[in-house]
Amino acid sequence: MGKFKWPNGYKSAVAFSFDVDGCAEQQLHEGNTLGHNSVGDYGPKVGVPRILDLLDKYSLKATFFTPGWVAERFPERIKEIHDRGHEIGAHGYLHEDFGKLGESEEREIHDKTTQILTDITGTRPKAFRAPTSILEPTRTLKMLVDRGYDCDSCSTKDYFPSRVKLEGKEIDMVEIPFSWILDDFPYFWGGYEDKPEPAFMPVSAPKDVLEYWVAEFDGIHKLGGFFGHLNHPRAIGRVSRLRTLEMLIRHIKATPGVWITDYREIVNWVLRR
Repeated sequence: MGKFKWPNGYKSAVAFSFDVDGCAEQQLHEGNTLGHNSVGDYGPKVGVPRILDLLDKYSLKATFFTPGWVAERFPERIKEIHDRGHEIGAHGYLHEDFGKLGESEEREIHDKTTQILTDITGTRPKAFRAPTSILEPTRTLKMLVDRGYDCDSCSTKDYFPSRVKLEGKEIDMVEIPFSWILDDFPYFWGGYEDKPEPAFMPVSAPKDVLEYWVAEFDGIHKLGGFFGHLNHPRAIGRVSRLRTLEMLIRHIKATPGVWITDYREIVNWVLRR
């Protein structure tokens, strides 16, 4: 594995992203009910404003991946995220499983969500994350390229960003990896009692999660890699969890040689290389 070079002599890089799922997935599977809506709506209604204030406190910028349906329900919140200097990325329309979509269905979702986000922010989205991180690679990548996207964040395969290869050729799109171990949802959402096996591990104590994240950051920093931290406002936006995120940010900022940046700058850096 060759040494990855970050700008200005930085040893490693860090960027934060947030999946503003709201209750889009519940709409797809459970329908429109008060209980399901309230659980998901906590994210854009309560969690996002608190997250934005935390990011402002530490002068951080992030990418917020948003389903089109959620953006339609909370256009002012999405516009606020954009107006406060953060990137809005596409995340399906109803948090669909892209691996189960037909070609025409997928095309319609890309077109619909791209237009919704463009209308709200005045800026065409360029970053994409598949809601379940599952997609049909060649077909989806071609559709994204055709619609002006240059950032794909669906892969967990490496510690470094890289140019995307489409049909064996590098294209002007960057793959920014994430990791389930750096995702708040498995730790903070918990399992489902109506299933034989929990969908996720039991809810973890914030202090334990902080220990996991700090250990992973320290190891990635030593490797000179990329630490991509993924959060969901309905989970990380709770009081104790947001404090955990703040403590992680403090630890990262206290570490010398870290490029604390955002997805857009990483995309630009990789494409310039």
